[in-house]
Amino acid sequence: MEAPPKVSPQRKYAEMEARQKEALRQEEIALDATRAKTERLKALRLEKERQDAIEKAAKKAAPRKKAAVRRKTTTA
Repeated sequence: MEAPPKVSPQRKYAEMEARQKEALRQEEIALDATRAKTERLKALRLEKERQDAIEKAAKKAAPRKKAAVRRKTTTA
């Protein structure tokens, strides 16, 4: 059997650092995606609130038909 090739401590350390840097890079990518999603959802929510406010104002401003007032007639 062949012995596995020896790896110097410097090489091991460099490989560990490279793995850590890659993990950090992946975390940053995930965070950026989360931030972007949050911004999109916030923009959608604000747009919906704005539309709802416009619709509410339009309903409020629309003139309503007054109910006919019935007067009692007296019969003699």
